[in-house]
Amino acid sequence: MNIWQIALVGIGWFFFSQSMAEKAVTLVSVPSSSGEPQKIPRGRQWAAQLGMLTFSIGVLTQQWHIAVMGIVYSYITAAAMWENFRARLPYLYDPWSERLPPPPTLMHAMIAISILVEGGAVFTTILLGVGGRENLAVTQVFGYGICAMAVCIGVWNFLSNRDVSLGDVWLWRPATIVPAKSQAWWRVVESRKGTFLLPLLLGATGGLLLGLFAHGYIAVLKQFPAIAEMMRQSQEQMAKMPGFRTSFIVIAVAFAPFAEEYLFRGLLFRALDREWGGWRALVGSAAFFAVYHSPLSWLPVGLLGLTNSYLFKKTGWLAPAVILHMVYNAVVSI
Repeated sequence: MNIWQIALVGIGWFFFSQSMAEKAVTLVSVPSSSGEPQKIPRGRQWAAQLGMLTFSIGVLTQQWHIAVMGIVYSYITAAAMWENFRARLPYLYDPWSERLPPPPTLMHAMIAISILVEGGAVFTTILLGVGGRENLAVTQVFGYGICAMAVCIGVWNFLSNRDVSLGDVWLWRPATIVPAKSQAWWRVVESRKGTFLLPLLLGATGGLLLGLFAHGYIAVLKQFPAIAEMMRQSQEQMAKMPGFRTSFIVIAVAFAPFAEEYLFRGLLFRALDREWGGWRALVGSAAFFAVYHSPLSWLPVGLLGLTNSYLFKKTGWLAPAVILHMVYNAVVSI
């Protein structure tokens, strides 16, 4: 095993020692009024173990990007479980009266993202089996597009039933401000008058700059023979698939920015900002966003996530982040 692999495992166990200790506390239960011990729900146990399982799979198979995904997933899961635990704490002796923290919670965001990623992979595989590998490009567009819309609509409906409107996710409101439910989110945007176009322009400019940075980053990576050869082989494989490039651009520009900004910034970053606040929320949301992409793209994609989280909070509106994401993907796809 190489030194960097040993270091990665060591760093992983350092973070796991913290996250597992935190999650162990949130699994606490107390005896019922009759003195009988209360069982810990299976879902809560699985939530505590998933990050470790992912990390173990990555180490055993030496797919190190999966190991990193497990580290990040476990750390943020600990934060999600603590958020729920603080809401449960007053009801430990009366679990039937438990109340979850107000939505959207960190756990809601993580479940929705997991459904998009894992469910999208399963659904695309099924479509691929039906349509055949020769239709891979079209299958990917339909698979991701359908899953992205289904997850976003499903989350929107789920939150609407819990008195969280689209505007409560689309706009960044201070926690002390209770929004008027009768006022649609686009009315709030319209009321900004002169500030309406400036955030969108900032998003477009940021997307262009980050896209150019990504091209420079790729040029640097190509200076390393092993990485350059891996990238060349990948490009050759994609060139053999008819319509792959077009389908990739459609996914990257038409579907991904809306779905991913809604889930990663509208839900995940908002919840992390309530839970951690400051730079930890920015870095945590960016890292969680990056690990779901190709390892070679972690740096520029992480910067994209970091910038969009900051832009969302500062402008008070999710649209500039969507524009930045669209422009970035368009520039990188050229």
